[in-house]
Amino acid sequence: MKNLTRIAVIEEDKESYDIFASTVSELNNSILTTRFHSYENLLTYLEYTHNMPALILSQLNFQKDNGFEVIKLLKQNVYLSGIPLVVYSNSRNEDDIAKSKQLGASNYLIKEPDYLTFKTLLSRLIDTIQ
Repeated sequence: MKNLTRIAVIEEDKESYDIFASTVSELNNSILTTRFHSYENLLTYLEYTHNMPALILSQLNFQKDNGFEVIKLLKQNVYLSGIPLVVYSNSRNEDDIAKSKQLGASNYLIKEPDYLTFKTLLSRLIDTIQ
């Protein structure tokens, strides 16, 4: 059986996750995406699995958590620090993008309203983990 590439997605909004996951599947069906509602959910899951993700994708604007703090915690975690982290957000604010990268995000992916643009950006992101 072919090895699956795993992407851990920290996303509170089910619709945003569903769009992301279906687009990833359309682009490459050997990539498995798993949704986590919070940083804590991801850590709990990783305590019980040996299947580490090749990439962590995290939203920036959480309802209860500070997205920048989540980036910092992910990059400080000894088990996760070596895994590329991409921030996935509606925010086009240059300060948000710069701060995310300063804290350790490898990239910043804007949730594009145009599906074809989003699909192209996502395709480029997938190419970096293959």
